[in-house]
Amino acid sequence: MEATIPELVETLDEEKDRVPERVALEEIRSDIEEGANPTFNYFIFIILSAIVAGAGLILNSPAIVIASMIISPLMGPILGLSFGITTRDGKMIRNSTIAQVFGVLISICSGIFLGYLTICLVKNPQITSEMAARRFPNYLDIIIAICAGIAVGFCITGTVKSTLVGAAIALALMPPAVNIGLALMYGDLSLSIGSFILLVTNIIIINACTMIVLKIKKVHKLPEKKSI
Repeated sequence: MEATIPELVETLDEEKDRVPERVALEEIRSDIEEGANPTFNYFIFIILSAIVAGAGLILNSPAIVIASMIISPLMGPILGLSFGITTRDGKMIRNSTIAQVFGVLISICSGIFLGYLTICLVKNPQITSEMAARRFPNYLDIIIAICAGIAVGFCITGTVKSTLVGAAIALALMPPAVNIGLALMYGDLSLSIGSFILLVTNIIIINACTMIVLKIKKVHKLPEKKSI
């Protein structure tokens, strides 16, 4: 009996360390998977937030642009892609990529539609300061994207959840995406290209920073369940 006590304690300690970690990872995956899938509701919210963002850009209203960030669901696919790559989850990578790509395309098309509508209703519409602000990325845009990526990683792996993180993601992605279409319809090709580069830069930085945080937090591939 004395010879088996150390082995028994060690086994129990290993189970104590292993089981909570596995459960926590499953909870993280469950939370992310729900928002990462390209569902009907996801695309509805993309369209709504893109229209609101476009209206804010056209009317030069920061308040309306901020409102679009609150309802934007772009945080889900960002998390899904980063988590899927980190844990080598092919299904989540595929679904998140589809949601992210089509979400951005819908936002750009919404900008084109709103730009065309504005041209039909208003003679010689002018580029607003809100639109002009979404040009080629500068150091402040890069800092915002880095902070957003770090925040979203800590948000999903920590105990403190905040909807403001989703708003930060929308700030970096939704207005530039809509601005691509708007500027294109307004005939400002330079602004449209600048918004596109800003959008791509933000997507890459946010995804990369989120993956770095997940690595720091020791998020790894979930153990496969063995069938009995």
